[in-house]
Amino acid sequence: MVKRLLAVDDDVHMLDLLNLIFAENAGYRVTCTSTSLEVPQILERERFDVVIADLNMPGMDGLDILRWIKSHCRDEQVVIMASTGSSDSETQALALGAFQYLLEPFKKDQIIEVVDQAVNCARERAGSTPGSVAVSTRAGCEG
Repeated sequence: MVKRLLAVDDDVHMLDLLNLIFAENAGYRVTCTSTSLEVPQILERERFDVVIADLNMPGMDGLDILRWIKSHCRDEQVVIMASTGSSDSETQALALGAFQYLLEPFKKDQIIEVVDQAVNCARERAGSTPGSVAVSTRAGCEG
């Protein structure tokens, strides 16, 4: 089954890198946008397993995207990327329900592993019935 990934970053070079990394891994279909304000419209048209969003962007930042996804009860897992991070922003992202908070630069194997885990979690959540709780040992994977 194709793994669906939405990458959101105002840095087109980062989008190119993410697209390249996941294009090399069979089974991924990557959609990229450098305009964070497009994210709600994209998500209303299409379902994804994982959304990777930069923390600091004009328009909607990564936390705004995370809040939108959670407020609309969507199954996508959100990975927040930050070029400079603080324990406050990491704590806030995880408290809001981010699957993972990654500091840039990250290693190729690290981002692949995190996204693979997030895909599994998203699919477990999507497969759970209303009112049930998806059980997982992975951090951030709750129904």
